[in-house]
Amino acid sequence: MPFAGPSQVYAGSEALADQVVRILSDESAREKIKVIVLDFHMSFQNADRKPSEGEIKELSSQYTEEFIADIVQRLSNEGKQSRISIIDRSKLDDILRGMKPQEAAAAERTATELGTLAGADVVVTGSVKITGDAQAATVKAVRVKDGEILGIAKQDVPGKPPRPVFEPITVIDEVEKIEIGALKALPMNLEHTGTLHVAVDVVHGNPMDVIVIEGGQLEHLQKNEKFDSVPAFKPMRTRHYKQEAPLEIGSYYLVLKDSSVGIFAKMRSEIKVTVRLEP
Repeated sequence: MPFAGPSQVYAGSEALADQVVRILSDESAREKIKVIVLDFHMSFQNADRKPSEGEIKELSSQYTEEFIADIVQRLSNEGKQSRISIIDRSKLDDILRGMKPQEAAAAERTATELGTLAGADVVVTGSVKITGDAQAATVKAVRVKDGEILGIAKQDVPGKPPRPVFEPITVIDEVEKIEIGALKALPMNLEHTGTLHVAVDVVHGNPMDVIVIEGGQLEHLQKNEKFDSVPAFKPMRTRHYKQEAPLEIGSYYLVLKDSSVGIFAKMRSEIKVTVRLEP
């Protein structure tokens, strides 16, 4: 399964910020604290393509920024910004860039050392493990001066349930007879999400207007009111209609209408209709 973009990865993880704010609030009850949030560590499993180091770094940066934004917003909403201040991560980057390579490498050995460099009282670290489209995130808040773990927050975001497996289903397989000027709506009740294959062939008679609509649109169509067809299936007037597209579970209609005029039009048409739903 392909990996998601930054917004998709962070979606559903907002509860992490709530948990971390509660941890920080408990610590700030004694004194005002400064907090720095380090970039999250990202790991991927069961992806069709393994993200490159650059892509992982970008995802980590974006995830961390959204997480920090959530924390700042919650602190503001709860009126706690006077007790808890969030240090801009760029301040630490500037400090590390100004150090000698050997010193910078040594300073990056532990989170508390980074917190000390940034002048923080609490350092927040996190990791996100992404498996398919599910993810498990863990965040840890550590007091810088003594390394004590103040709290751990976790958030699991389940992936989408797998599409149910089913055998191909014949929804319609019949010959319809339609009088000139008449309309016939053939119900298609889909009990599974899948790919719908629609074939309409005029065996004898006039071209047909072929339209696929959702169940709630039928009344509008019958009253000649404005209606919406299913976008995936292009309405057309033809003798041979063949289209396929994925559709969700629901109630639909295949509408056949003979709007022919003129002295050469047939009074009745025979139409072969085949509709199949496949996984």
